Amino acid sequence: MQGVNLEKRSAMQICIIGLGYVGLTLAIHAVKKKLFVHGVEIADEIYDSLSRGKPHFYEPGIGDTLNHHLNKNLFIYKKIPEKIDYDAIIITVGTPVNFKHSNEPRLDHLESSIETIIPHLTEKTLVVLRSTVPVGTTRKIATRINNSSNGQLIDVSFCPERTAEGQALTELQQLPQVVSGNTPSALKKAEMLFKILSDEVLSSSSLEEAELIKLFNNTFRDSMFSISNTFNIIAQSFGLDGENVINMANHNYPRSYISKPGFVAGPCLEKDAYILATNIKDEPAKISLLSARENNRDLEIKFTNKLKEIVDNNQINKILISGIAFKGLPPTNDTRGSSSINILENLSSISEKITIHDFMNSAEALKNMTNYESIETSKLLQNEQPINYEMIVILNNHPEYKSKKFNNFIERQSNNKCIIVDVWGVLSLKEKITITNIFTEVWQ
Repeated sequence: MQGVNLEKRSAMQICIIGLGYVGLTLAIHAVKKKLFVHGVEIADEIYDSLSRGKPHFYEPGIGDTLNHHLNKNLFIYKKIPEKIDYDAIIITVGTPVNFKHSNEPRLDHLESSIETIIPHLTEKTLVVLRSTVPVGTTRKIATRINNSSNGQLIDVSFCPERTAEGQALTELQQLPQVVSGNTPSALKKAEMLFKILSDEVLSSSSLEEAELIKLFNNTFRDSMFSISNTFNIIAQSFGLDGENVINMANHNYPRSYISKPGFVAGPCLEKDAYILATNIKDEPAKISLLSARENNRDLEIKFTNKLKEIVDNNQINKILISGIAFKGLPPTNDTRGSSSINILENLSSISEKITIHDFMNSAEALKNMTNYESIETSKLLQNEQPINYEMIVILNNHPEYKSKKFNNFIERQSNNKCIIVDVWGVLSLKEKITITNIFTEVWQ
């Protein structure tokens, strides 16, 4: 970057704090729009990878763009570079939830980021929060920033990220981008920025409205899946296939949109209901909200207990669990918030019987992540010296499960009387256990 006088560039200069999934996909999209992007990432491993032009996660389209724009109009740093007149500083750091104790969001990463940006702010700069936060957080941060700005009026906006993994670059362009501001000028600056980035911009009436929009979107999806899982369990209590009941209830009936039952996972859906509940004072509303979330979490525990029961009853000693990423379609290697990871933790008492596999993660990465014995795809599907398992559990719907190689592998296992648990129904086998029949007890 030496010799490049960035201050003389006419293109908009933005700084993105945090180059995880949200920050990096936004950075890649922005440089394609000819903005100058200065990305800041403090994690050594991620910084080193990105500095070499290698993304640290899989997402269609980001690798080529990263390499093409790196050190041209995309720059990677460990700390915010000085002497650059930023048009916008965008904070995209994560806000994890403390699941082991209070289920409350942790805002320490966000608060630390705010401290780092304050010395770099001018009245020209727009501060954009893109991290998911409890309602009211952005306004508190705006007050804090302005109390530390030596009399300058700093514009602050909340502009939520709402993309789906595997479709981020497309959706950043096509999805309506919600913007807001603590002042009319903040709203105007946010509108100008996101009109460059996307086809449509929606202007919120307040910071709180924009915060709620993101939380409503994800919590609605979580609740929608929760009711389908509840219906499935009810159907099973009568000895019926829950998915079949749901499909027939939906068929050509315009007022029924019941989702397919199954695990609900990912870095957003597993935590956003808790973030939304943080500042809710109405107790019945909070109970209703969180009961849907807990119902989806309980499904993982019920499933794990049932697996253990099957293993004990059949004296099974060799198990393959495949599909560790939180979803398979669109393909991703992201294991954050994955039901598979939670299930593996719940199966730790029989871990010596289990080997794990994922089409998007190497065996080494899986081993480092979980401490479970892991296997590469090439070794799993080899024709020479085939491995025989007594139980195979498929936990996501990656397209490769429908491939000829994998189906040949499954056919060999079926011939050996292997028990197949196909959570998402990706295989064409008739004799298999799915999420819609694993809990079934005949009603009498």
